[in-house]
Amino acid sequence: MKTRPDVVPPDGPTPGPMVAVGLPRQSSSAAAESLGPEVYKTILSSIISLQIEPDSRIAVDALARELGVSPTPIREALVRLEAEGLVVKTHLRGYRAAPKLTRADFEALFDIRMVLEPHAAKRAAEHRTEEHLAQLHEINDRMRKRREVGDTASTYAEFAALDAQFHDLVAAASGNRLIQESLFRAKQHSGIGMEALREHERIVDAIAGRDQHLAEAAALSHLERSQQRMMPVIED
Repeated sequence: MKTRPDVVPPDGPTPGPMVAVGLPRQSSSAAAESLGPEVYKTILSSIISLQIEPDSRIAVDALARELGVSPTPIREALVRLEAEGLVVKTHLRGYRAAPKLTRADFEALFDIRMVLEPHAAKRAAEHRTEEHLAQLHEINDRMRKRREVGDTASTYAEFAALDAQFHDLVAAASGNRLIQESLFRAKQHSGIGMEALREHERIVDAIAGRDQHLAEAAALSHLERSQQRMMPVIED
């Protein structure tokens, strides 16, 4: 059975119903296709922020009504999320969110991340473009603004999604596609809070200065602190 990368809100709000993104209802196949990426992002955000709880059933029709779209982009998003290990499809029973990681799986996941992500940050300091840098700053700015709004379900969902985007972008800036794909399958955020954001900023500063060793050290420190923040609520 697949298990999802655990995404625990150590100091965030209690997860609530999924926060719809206000997508307009579309009936044509072309419109459904155009909605696909936004529907995927919305469901992904709800999974990594625990609005969709681990091992809970995901009803396509109910989700389509909640988001105001047809079932087609919902199914397409779930197929993509299944390939990423975040949902599981069972014959005749439909989709469920992947089960929560055990402590052993959690530790194994961080073992992998602590090898790949510091190396990705080191390479990003060497290979990043000005566009990568601008996007990293933009993500951190958006995370800071969301934190200033306060602790709500929608704030937490967006913060978690932005955190995942930050780590994906550092991997993309490394120029190593295999690192990016490997980390993409290990989606996990570092806990809502200004501490995680400050750690992000140290990584970006090192990447901006093209300091490979500092970027590597900052990424490793961030992961170690993330693991410490999340470990107390991981089940044995």
